[in-house]
Amino acid sequence: MHPTGERVIGWGFLGSTSPTPAMSEVDALGNVLMDLAFTNGSRSYRVV
Repeated sequence: MHPTGERVIGWGFLGSTSPTPAMSEVDALGNVLMDLAFTNGSRSYRVV
């Protein structure tokens, strides 16, 4: 967690064929600041 309360969530592979978020960044209140998704079929293993 960042000192301002922001955090990164790694969703991993959700088993979907459509683009789903691989990771999201949210603020201290849980508002989504950024979603990252792969559109070429790649999968996420880990977010740091």
